Amino acid sequence: MGGLFFYTLWAGYLGWQWRRVRTIQSEISELKKQVKPAAVTPDGSPVTAITVLWALAAALVPAMQKGNETARNLHIALNVANVLLFVWQIPTGLDIVLKVFEFTKWP
Repeated sequence: MGGLFFYTLWAGYLGWQWRRVRTIQSEISELKKQVKPAAVTPDGSPVTAITVLWALAAALVPAMQKGNETARNLHIALNVANVLLFVWQIPTGLDIVLKVFEFTKWP
C-alpha cells in the first residue's frame, strides 16, 4: 500500500515536470523579447573563407585517395591557409567572449 502511495506521488511529480516542459514556451518567448539582437562577428568574411576552405580541402580527399600528388599539395596548402585565418580570428573571438561575459547576468 505504501509503495502504491509513493508511486502515485512520483507519477504526479513527473506529470508536473512534463506540464512545465510543455508550457515553458511562453516564458521563453517573453525572455527573447527582452534580448536585443547583436552581431556575432564584426566581420564575417574570414569565417566564410574558413568554411569554404574546409569544403575545398574535403573535396580533394577522393583525388588524394587515388594518389594524386597535386591534390595532396593543394589540400595541405588550403589547410595551412585555414589555420592562418583561424589564428587571425582568435583575438576577435576572445573579444566577443569577453563582451558576452560582460553582459551576461550570472545566477
